[in-house]
Amino acid sequence: MSHILVTVGTTKFDNLIKAVDTEEFHEAALKLGYTYMYIQYGRGDYIPSLGISSPIEGLKSRKLLEVEAIDYTKGFDLKKFGLVISHAGAGTILDTLRSKVKLIVVSNQLLMNNHQMELSNKLQELNYLIAIHNPKDLVSAMQNISSSSMKDFPEADISLFKQIISEIVGFNVWNR
Repeated sequence: MSHILVTVGTTKFDNLIKAVDTEEFHEAALKLGYTYMYIQYGRGDYIPSLGISSPIEGLKSRKLLEVEAIDYTKGFDLKKFGLVISHAGAGTILDTLRSKVKLIVVSNQLLMNNHQMELSNKLQELNYLIAIHNPKDLVSAMQNISSSSMKDFPEADISLFKQIISEIVGFNVWNR
């Protein structure tokens, strides 16, 4: 799949958006076979412009991806993308991994809580994704994930959830 999704959710993560809005990033993505990038930039102040204001010139010279950018949309058809570059939100991470799409997670160092970085680091240890802590490392992360085989994330097992609910209510609610 030749499309990249960049998403920051509902938050502000201008450093990530700026990192994908560079000629260096576009050229590296093109070399890896990507042609299109969809950027969801959230509440950020920075609006990407490369590939948007001059898509025809960029595509003619093959130096820029074709880009579409919006502030927010609820949900994506993740299977349309060959690569997702995301903030470290747990919901986005799990949705992407369950869709079997390659994922680079960029933790936002400006946020107060480190739990997102802990989650992404652990999932990287397990070889499900690539986690970086500086958006400037995106090009090398993209090159690494393209040449790596990541593990498929396991399917959700709701049997434990069913067991806990059944214990709470005192009977098996799924056999009725």
